[in-house]
Amino acid sequence: MYRTSKNKLAKRVGVSTIIAAGAIASGVGIAGASAQASPKAPSVKASTVATSASSTGAKQARSATLPAMMGRSGGTITALSSSSITILTPRGTSTTFRIDSSTAVTKDRLAATFADLAIGEHVRIMTSSTSATDAARIEIELARVAGTVVSVSGNTITVSDRDGFYRTITVGASTTYTKGAASASLSDVTSGTFIMAEGAVDANHTSLDASAVGIGQPSAPSASGTTLAPGMYPQGMGGPGKGGPGMGDGFGPAGARFN
Repeated sequence: MYRTSKNKLAKRVGVSTIIAAGAIASGVGIAGASAQASPKAPSVKASTVATSASSTGAKQARSATLPAMMGRSGGTITALSSSSITILTPRGTSTTFRIDSSTAVTKDRLAATFADLAIGEHVRIMTSSTSATDAARIEIELARVAGTVVSVSGNTITVSDRDGFYRTITVGASTTYTKGAASASLSDVTSGTFIMAEGAVDANHTSLDASAVGIGQPSAPSASGTTLAPGMYPQGMGGPGKGGPGMGDGFGPAGARFN
């Protein structure tokens, strides 16, 4: 009987030990799982914060200058006085700008004066950074037509452009002519000759009132930078412009010579 009681006690001690060991193991597992479930907070370097703040400041500065950089309008002059200029945009909007002695004027990228402004001319106006209705600069943009002469009748020259379209050029007493580096005249414009004319679009919107005519195929300016007679590349299409080759602000650099 004594032995039986001893055996029962041993069994109870063994069961208690197993339970205790299991509890300890469970505690370790829970603690380990708890440690894994608590991720470290990401560290942020001071340099990263500074870079982000600098980038944000730069973006805000660029945004603040955008309005001043976008004050540009283009159209045809419909009214002109000593204190204002009115243009009609391609969208049919009429806008009037104030002008004064501080307003700069350029013509085909060269310095010009108010006397060069005329109704019917196409211009681009850069407005003042402080007022959207004050003209800071007026750029007179010349229209150009180039092609092979089909006929000459009085003061009217008809040319065929590179696409085969016929264009009409009207000349007058004030029209100047160049051939190579020399002066020329209307008599030098003959059928089959290549010419380039520049001036203003006529009120009929179908012909060009030429202020200058270049006769012959033009060549590029010399490598030495010698200034040659103003002109354009063949077919009136020159170096790359805003919209690809031959488009945009230019039809080729000034200084091409007609041979």
